[in-house]
Amino acid sequence: MYLDLDDLFKPKSIAVIGASTKKNWGWSSGNSWIAGAIKQGFEGPIYPVHPKAKAILGLKAYPTILDVPDDIDLAIFTVPIKAVINSLYECVEKGVQYVHLLTAGFTETGREEDANIEKELVDIAKKGGIRLIGPNCMGIYCPDGGLAWTGDFPTTSGSIGFFSQSGQMAYHVVRGGARQQLRYSKVVSFGNACDLQAHDFLNYLIRDKRTTVMGAYLEGLKDGPAFLEAARKATRLLAASTLPCESRITPR
Repeated sequence: MYLDLDDLFKPKSIAVIGASTKKNWGWSSGNSWIAGAIKQGFEGPIYPVHPKAKAILGLKAYPTILDVPDDIDLAIFTVPIKAVINSLYECVEKGVQYVHLLTAGFTETGREEDANIEKELVDIAKKGGIRLIGPNCMGIYCPDGGLAWTGDFPTTSGSIGFFSQSGQMAYHVVRGGARQQLRYSKVVSFGNACDLQAHDFLNYLIRDKRTTVMGAYLEGLKDGPAFLEAARKATRLLAASTLPCESRITPR
């Protein structure tokens, strides 16, 4: 099944729920996302969300996403796990299309209570018409869409698409590739894959005109048959093209 993810990789507006007033913020802060989008030249409005701040990184801040005066295509969560459920309900009320959950501490912990929270998130999102990326992931890097989770990434686009469950792996692929003059069309770190999964991104990338090379790092598949069907489709498309190609799945 093909999902049109254009509004995920090229949103018209973004909200960063969990932006920080701290001067020394790191990669896990929403501020890293804001700085990345500014460097990439994001053309739409960026809305930091913080319960008390008036402004963050020079942008007007809002107490909740419900106070934002614009429609939101993509909301990025960097809030503590205890705030995620309420924030997601607010996103449903706001009519947000996509939520990227950088927040960690869910199924990956191995604790049943944390897995149950993740299941609750999926249920809320499904009923509210929201698609989820993550949790426990870095999200989207797309120079053409003006998105990056850090200010360290190149601002020029290329033809390589990459999807990875590991955020660290995605980061090093982009940074290491940049030193080799490689440039990327679309990169996604999608963590626990509670909603959008590997086959969704593969099906999207094989139809993306900007992408001619694809790579992936996967730690597990929730729907193996769907991924294998997408991989077969990618192989058929590559075989039908006039470009040299190689299709290979390498186990860890």
